[in-house]
Amino acid sequence: MEPGHALPLDGLPVFKDRRTGLVIYGIFEIIGGVLCAVFIPLMILGQVLSQGRTGAEPQYRLILPGLAVYAALAVLLVVLGIGSIRARRWARAFGLILGWSWLLTGSIALITYAFVLPKILATVSVGGPTVPPVAKLVILIVGLAFSAVLMVLIPLAVVLFYRSPHVRATCEAHDPIIRWTDKCPLPVLGLSLWLAAGAASMLLMPVVYSGAAPFFGVLLSGIAGMIFYLCMAISFGLLARGIYRLAPGAWWVVLALCVLLGISNVLTFARIDPREMYRLMGYSKAQLQQLQGLNILNSDWIACLSGLSILPMLGYLLYVRRFFCGPSRTSLLVEK
Repeated sequence: MEPGHALPLDGLPVFKDRRTGLVIYGIFEIIGGVLCAVFIPLMILGQVLSQGRTGAEPQYRLILPGLAVYAALAVLLVVLGIGSIRARRWARAFGLILGWSWLLTGSIALITYAFVLPKILATVSVGGPTVPPVAKLVILIVGLAFSAVLMVLIPLAVVLFYRSPHVRATCEAHDPIIRWTDKCPLPVLGLSLWLAAGAASMLLMPVVYSGAAPFFGVLLSGIAGMIFYLCMAISFGLLARGIYRLAPGAWWVVLALCVLLGISNVLTFARIDPREMYRLMGYSKAQLQQLQGLNILNSDWIACLSGLSILPMLGYLLYVRRFFCGPSRTSLLVEK
């Protein structure tokens, strides 16, 4: 089959075969997975080097979430890359979900970074050598430009490619078997997978952060915090299953949980210094002193950020609401 050759398919009389593009994107995804795997030993090396600078014992448990994220991304991208090369339906579905998730979170992160980076640069010269304003401006521009490419332009290219009807038709032609990713609308499948990932991350929190958690104006820790995270992990896991099955009740519970967690964070950080939570997490005195110099880690800023952070999630829940309405909701499965 020649690249670009027009082929017939039900629902799309003529389409351009995008197998070559799927192979190219698959190769880049595998490379991305390898790069993520490289970051794992680099993070461990960073802890070893920090021991040499501060004299404190390396706190490997604090980097477990980062290690888990890079390990998961490494496996996901390699598997996704292989699936894309083989033109599998599920690979296109995961590519779209990953691309949209990356683009949405990256756009929010870029806006936050543009606000936070100048504040961080303002503290660079405090207690140390003076950094010329021109150098700070160059760092700001280069940092924002690099972040824009990494967090916006690259995921945008992924989304634009995998959402193409020609790519969809190519995958369906080469992989005619209905997969489990075809049995749920992609926006809902993405929400289900995020809830499943949240459940996995909650299981790490008791070990990593000693159970420290904000809870409606107070900070939990120890056994109480561990029970809280365990309950959240179980809830997220059950909700992921319910959302995938298009259960309306699951949608309402996710909505309520999102609002309650947002209120809990706002109430807690409006009353308590965020550095106290880091202390309960087990951060060393040297690390706490470094955090002390950042003028963005104050209660007002963190409380405001906690409140604003639930807005994108609420907007997304309202967007997927139509998939949970009425007995005819399963007719919307064709939306990709």
